[in-house]
Amino acid sequence: MDQSNKNRVSKPAAAERDKKISKLMTMMLRHAPEEFGLRLAPEDGSCELSELLAAVRLRTGCEQMTEEEIRGVVRRSDKQRFEILEPQNLAEAGAAATAGAEKPGEERSEHPGAAEAQEGFAAGDAAPRIRARYGHSFGKLTYPQGTPPETLYHGTHLQALPSIQEHGLLPMGREYVHLSAETHFAALAGRRRGRLAMLRIDTAAASRAGVVFYDAGSGVWLAERVPADVLTADGAQESDIQGGSAMKASEGSKHPNADRRTIDIGINLMHRSFGSDREQVVETAAEAGVTRLILTGTSVRGSEAAAAYAARYPGRLYATAGVHPHDAKSCGESTLRSLRELAAGDSVVAIGECGLDYNRDFSPREVQREWFAKQIGLAAELALPLFLHERDAHTDFAELLREHRPKDLSAVVHCFTGSEEELRTYLEMGLHIGITGWICDERRSGALRELVRLIPPNRLMIETDTPFLTPRDLRPKPKDGRNEPAFLPHIAAAVAECTGRSTEEIMRQTTETARTFFRI
Repeated sequence: MDQSNKNRVSKPAAAERDKKISKLMTMMLRHAPEEFGLRLAPEDGSCELSELLAAVRLRTGCEQMTEEEIRGVVRRSDKQRFEILEPQNLAEAGAAATAGAEKPGEERSEHPGAAEAQEGFAAGDAAPRIRARYGHSFGKLTYPQGTPPETLYHGTHLQALPSIQEHGLLPMGREYVHLSAETHFAALAGRRRGRLAMLRIDTAAASRAGVVFYDAGSGVWLAERVPADVLTADGAQESDIQGGSAMKASEGSKHPNADRRTIDIGINLMHRSFGSDREQVVETAAEAGVTRLILTGTSVRGSEAAAAYAARYPGRLYATAGVHPHDAKSCGESTLRSLRELAAGDSVVAIGECGLDYNRDFSPREVQREWFAKQIGLAAELALPLFLHERDAHTDFAELLREHRPKDLSAVVHCFTGSEEELRTYLEMGLHIGITGWICDERRSGALRELVRLIPPNRLMIETDTPFLTPRDLRPKPKDGRNEPAFLPHIAAAVAECTGRSTEEIMRQTTETARTFFRI
């Protein structure tokens, strides 16, 4: 066999290799460049191609990978994820960015960084550079404002339509919504499991509504958000997207989960396991009918992060502000002041996660009790409900609530796994009960599966406690074992089975209970 045949890679194998390298490059250039030792230019998000190649070699162990192979991955990327800036084009790109930001007869664009673009593309930079074309997480880019075509397009999954039609297109954790001048490109960008919807944006109406469009080149346009009233949705059936054929429109397509929208009352979305795909987790949850999420705050810093992230998606994401008993030992003079300031924000809907945990005892018990009592008092002062944690501490937990909690102050015992006696005590105290994927674990949920029948419908809520407590009986199991809010309907089905009610009824009732409890 000659050497050329020996080294030849099959097309399927090459495509799979491209996919893996492309995914790695996306992580490097969009989500976590610092973790791979890359230094992205702040004005355009690029780095030297040789620098990226070295990082890819190091991460994959492919020491023989060449610059031409990286260029091949860029050329073959169906979503045109990356752009290589050749030395001879760098100065031109900077000049174009500056010219686009301030045209004769027009006011200067306020788009951040436009004035600095030319400096970043200095003609003396001899090495080729590479950048992700959209979705950067490092900050605003230097794309110029522009006048787009009359119609722009955005491809999405059919299941995301109800949320989009209610709230408009939001950037989902990125800086921009990505739009396309071509239906084919928009379809590629929105392709998920072959079921698509094409959204058409009336750009004139959007501009009148205050939307500013930025020209990212190659038919890609960016906007910070697009209101619902300038969108027109066309449903789509299975179509030949790869061939670029037009989608078959079917107006008024119904969301598969339109009657199954629900609220996950407890997710740890700021956990490090979501560092690279937080916005996708939110989107996937919406596709599954879990359209509102409440992010759990467990420390001052964590509560600040949760509240800030939730504030980016008004009407969809909310947060709690509190200190978990594990972190009670870190509380000090400024703790209550910080929580009070956070609670003044529109995105914060409860005080917590707070309570007692005598199972781990990461904080001294007397310190746990002190700061639990103080947070109950804060919730009473602010008239906000309590999001509670209790583990192996029922007696002290109930006693502190009786002593410090006004009877009309709403409170939910998050992730209940206790005994019948404990459940009856909490119900008698007027508390709500949160049920997680614990109920799906046949090894340890026997008692809980019986007890859930005792919880009145108007006191029951459901939650995933993402990324923890992945339902044990979930099929297929997530490869990384990480729980997600998209699995909430599975928990609802387990509760339905235990209570003799339908999944739809459980989702409807728990959603209404959560809306009333959190006032959302």
